[in-house]
Amino acid sequence: MIDSHCHLNDERFDEDLDEVLVRSFQAGVRHAIVIGYDLPSSRRAVELANREVGVDQHPLSAVVGVSTHLAADWSEK
Repeated sequence: MIDSHCHLNDERFDEDLDEVLVRSFQAGVRHAIVIGYDLPSSRRAVELANREVGVDQHPLSAVVGVSTHLAADWSEK
Protein backbone atom coordinates (compact mmCIF):
# COMPACT_ATOMS: atom_id res chain seq x y z
CA MET A 1 0.00 0.00 0.00
CA ILE A 2 1.19 3.54 -0.79
CA ASP A 3 0.19 6.52 1.32
CA SER A 4 -0.19 9.03 -1.49
CA HIS A 5 -0.58 12.18 0.62
CA CYS A 6 0.89 12.67 4.08
CA HIS A 7 2.37 15.53 6.07
CA LEU A 8 5.13 13.82 8.00
CA ASN A 9 7.03 17.07 7.47
CA ASP A 10 4.82 18.69 10.11
CA GLU A 11 6.71 19.58 13.28
CA ARG A 12 4.25 17.45 15.29
CA PHE A 13 6.17 14.42 13.99
CA ASP A 14 9.65 15.70 14.88
CA GLU A 15 9.92 13.73 18.13
CA ASP A 16 8.40 10.41 17.06
CA LEU A 17 8.81 10.18 13.28
CA ASP A 18 10.68 6.87 13.47
CA GLU A 19 7.92 5.32 15.57
CA VAL A 20 5.26 6.63 13.18
CA LEU A 21 7.10 5.08 10.23
CA VAL A 22 7.41 1.73 12.01
CA ARG A 23 3.69 1.72 12.89
CA SER A 24 2.68 2.57 9.34
CA PHE A 25 5.00 -0.16 7.98
CA GLN A 26 3.41 -2.65 10.40
CA ALA A 27 0.00 -1.52 9.12
CA GLY A 28 1.00 -2.39 5.54
CA VAL A 29 2.30 0.90 4.13
CA ARG A 30 5.31 0.29 1.88
CA HIS A 31 5.88 3.82 0.59
CA ALA A 32 4.62 7.30 1.52
CA ILE A 33 4.58 10.57 -0.36
CA VAL A 34 5.26 13.62 1.82
CA ILE A 35 3.55 16.74 0.50
CA GLY A 36 5.13 20.19 0.69
CA TYR A 37 2.63 23.05 0.76
CA ASP A 38 5.05 26.00 1.06
CA LEU A 39 8.80 26.50 0.81
CA PRO A 40 9.73 25.36 4.36
CA SER A 41 7.47 22.29 4.26
CA SER A 42 8.73 21.40 0.78
CA ARG A 43 12.33 21.60 1.96
CA ARG A 44 11.49 19.38 4.92
CA ALA A 45 9.71 16.89 2.63
CA VAL A 46 12.87 16.61 0.51
CA GLU A 47 14.99 16.15 3.66
CA LEU A 48 12.72 13.31 4.77
CA ALA A 49 12.80 11.68 1.34
CA ASN A 50 16.61 11.71 1.47
CA ARG A 51 16.77 10.00 4.88
CA GLU A 52 18.17 6.52 5.32
CA VAL A 53 15.34 4.02 5.66
CA GLY A 54 15.41 2.30 9.04
CA VAL A 55 14.56 -1.28 9.90
CA ASP A 56 10.82 -1.92 9.53
CA GLN A 57 10.33 1.46 7.87
CA HIS A 58 9.27 2.34 4.35
CA PRO A 59 10.84 4.84 1.95
CA LEU A 60 9.45 8.33 1.46
CA SER A 61 9.12 10.49 -1.64
CA ALA A 62 8.59 14.25 -1.68
CA VAL A 63 6.25 16.53 -3.58
CA VAL A 64 7.34 20.16 -3.69
CA GLY A 65 4.62 22.74 -4.14
CA VAL A 66 2.44 25.56 -2.91
CA SER A 67 -1.03 24.95 -1.52
CA THR A 68 -3.87 26.64 -3.37
CA HIS A 69 -4.78 28.18 0.00
CA LEU A 70 -1.36 29.88 0.11
CA ALA A 71 -0.92 30.66 -3.59
CA ALA A 72 -2.05 34.29 -3.26
CA ASP A 73 0.87 34.90 -0.89
CA TRP A 74 3.46 33.21 -3.15
CA SER A 75 6.50 35.22 -4.19
CA GLU A 76 9.37 34.11 -6.42
CA LYS A 77 11.84 35.80 -4.03
